[in-house]
Amino acid sequence: MLSRSARRTIALAQFVVALGTVAPAANGPFASHGPVALVKVTGAIVRGHYLRKSATTLAVEDTGTSEASATPPPTGSVGVAMAASAGPGTATIPVYMLGNTIAGAGSGYNARIYRSTVQGIPTGVSTAISFDSIRYNNGPLWAIGTPTRMTAPVTGRYLIGGGVLMTGVPADHVVLSVRLNGTTFIARQDDTSNAASVSKGPNVNTIYRLNATDYVELLIFHDAASSQNVAASGNTSPEFWMEFLGA
Repeated sequence: MLSRSARRTIALAQFVVALGTVAPAANGPFASHGPVALVKVTGAIVRGHYLRKSATTLAVEDTGTSEASATPPPTGSVGVAMAASAGPGTATIPVYMLGNTIAGAGSGYNARIYRSTVQGIPTGVSTAISFDSIRYNNGPLWAIGTPTRMTAPVTGRYLIGGGVLMTGVPADHVVLSVRLNGTTFIARQDDTSNAASVSKGPNVNTIYRLNATDYVELLIFHDAASSQNVAASGNTSPEFWMEFLGA
């Protein structure tokens, strides 16, 4: 049995979920943050599993899904178990609270990512931009292991967009597009200015209904005679964003 002071300490503790290895004194990336609270649970609980509200009691129950950087919380998740409970019946354990119940509009699925270095783009072929850094990533929608992709954690409508800057490009045609599941293009923006060696900075935006686990990528095409670079320019290039709008 925890003392009152111990319970108070747990309730006030703040935790974050890291999306990758973080070196000493380095920044993020982090998926989310929230408090740890003592929560009434029912049935067997596995430490590290997402928890959801029970359909039959006032307690929460195990979803059967383990928290991981590449695993979105299942619909209805309210937290992650910080301790195990044998069940059956009820018990009280510390739970890392997600801050929002994972369900429907307003659940906070959104991300904006960027690339911190230039990327070479070969001529005559649409090339997926590979991202390496996070501005925010709630869900999460992006993981370092699949750096070109943003993945839908739940089925619904999403705002999807991105922007790039190519400086001094000797090309008549630059196209920025969004591709679904590696095959289907669902949006594109052309920059067809004819002047040689000028900056081209197309932005593309669309709203599209995705199924859970669908993924999208941001692709760039140009028709210059040789490989060209996508510039790494703070807050503008290359940037890729996605936000859940609702069912």
